[in-house]
Amino acid sequence: MPLIPAFDVGAFERLGRCATEKDSINCLSPQVDRLIHILNGLPCCQRLTAFRERWATNRSTMGFFADRPFGDVDYIHGDRGHWYIYHRGGRWEPQFNIGMFGAAPGGRRYLRIGVGFSLTLNSRDPDRIARLQGLSSLFCVFQTLLRGPEREKVRRLLHDQRHATLERDGAIPDASIVTPEGMIEWTAALTKPSGWVFLGTRLHADDDADRDLLSTWPALMDHIREAFTAWEPIWYRIWEPLQ
Repeated sequence: MPLIPAFDVGAFERLGRCATEKDSINCLSPQVDRLIHILNGLPCCQRLTAFRERWATNRSTMGFFADRPFGDVDYIHGDRGHWYIYHRGGRWEPQFNIGMFGAAPGGRRYLRIGVGFSLTLNSRDPDRIARLQGLSSLFCVFQTLLRGPEREKVRRLLHDQRHATLERDGAIPDASIVTPEGMIEWTAALTKPSGWVFLGTRLHADDDADRDLLSTWPALMDHIREAFTAWEPIWYRIWEPLQ
């Protein structure tokens, strides 16, 4: 593929000027396409694909993340000043998610990496009620793991992240819950879960060290690989009751 820059400060500023979902999706699509191309070659994503092929309803022999042939609405999603991707078929699954928020200096501008649950009916899927019930059941499995056997593993995982992050409704990091233990406690105790729940990490465009990671493909992909690999065994455990 031709040389395409990663996500420098200018990319965050351009994304921040986008007023619609379409603009946000198209603004950095060459970079997102490059990101997906590299992601699908990562050993962790290839392992996740092989695991998912054993049981997933929506099977595919293609990469873990969908790419350009499927069209903008099917492989990149977003809203004003924001784009995000999740693994192929992941709308109704615990989704490996990467998302970017753009803004002018001093605004909310960062890249998130982690695992999220979109516990809403915001979908055109005709079976969305049943699919949401299935996803809610998987989230309950995740909560059980957080209350028991995997709690310490997830705590260490979040502790090792560059900027441990809990996002909930509105996809805004919760500034009132900043410790890994607090994030786990809130997630595990959530009753009647709905909306967006995400645990992972962020890279900030206004942090000097993060900016270096964001603007260089090898460094950025090493960081994403480490984050996905850390979540990989937890993701497998969530699916165990259905295997």
